[in-house]
Amino acid sequence: MPSYSPVYSSQFIVYTPAAPNTEFLVPAGFTAVIREIDYYQEAGSSTMVVSVQDSEDAPVATFAALNLTGTINSDQWTGRVPVPAGGTIELYGVSIGTGFTAVVSGYLLRNNLT
Repeated sequence: MPSYSPVYSSQFIVYTPAAPNTEFLVPAGFTAVIREIDYYQEAGSSTMVVSVQDSEDAPVATFAALNLTGTINSDQWTGRVPVPAGGTIELYGVSIGTGFTAVVSGYLLRNNLT
């Protein structure tokens, strides 16, 4: 009889000026599903891109490019993008305003139930 793992939301990337985390490698035995991207800036102009790469040799696929201009504003992307084990999720700030923060979140699903 298989056992089942509960599904919890997970933050894959949390970017702040103090901790500029920009990449998440999906661990062996799991599939990541990106569900949401949230970002905020205090002032200026920001362009943020999120991309995935299924493996080190695979092409990079950009699926979200979000722009902010002005003061105290935010944007959000919601969807479903699966990334297999060994794949990479990357956040890239093309231009970053003042007080820029971003979170890429979703589910980390176990591939095999034991």
